Amino acid sequence: MLKLPPQTHVIQILRHFQRHWGICLGTQPQREPISINSLGYNQMQVRQILGKTIALLLAMQLFLIGLQAKSQIDQGNSSIETLIWMTQQYISVLVKIRSLQDKREKNDSQK
Repeated sequence: MLKLPPQTHVIQILRHFQRHWGICLGTQPQREPISINSLGYNQMQVRQILGKTIALLLAMQLFLIGLQAKSQIDQGNSSIETLIWMTQQYISVLVKIRSLQDKREKNDSQK
C-alpha cells in the first residue's frame, strides 16, 4: 500500500517549488513569461532558426521512413508492398513541406 506524506509535508513541498521554481499554485502566474525577443533574438533570427529546425525534423522524418522500410524488407515483407508504403509516407511529408513553402512565399510577398 502506498503511504502518502502528511498534508503539511505536501504543502511545504509545494511552497518550496513555488518559491524556487516559480510554479504558480493560484490562478495568476508569478513571473512574466520569457519571450524570445527578451533573450536578444530579433524576429528574423527566430524565423530562420525555426525554419532550419523544421527542415531538420522533416529530413529526419524522411530518413526514418527509409530506415523503417529497410526494416520491413529485412523482416520479409514484399519489396513492392514496402515501396508502395514508403511512397505513401513520403507523399505526406512532401505535402507538409510544400504547404510550409507556400506559407513562407505568401508571408514574403506581403512584406
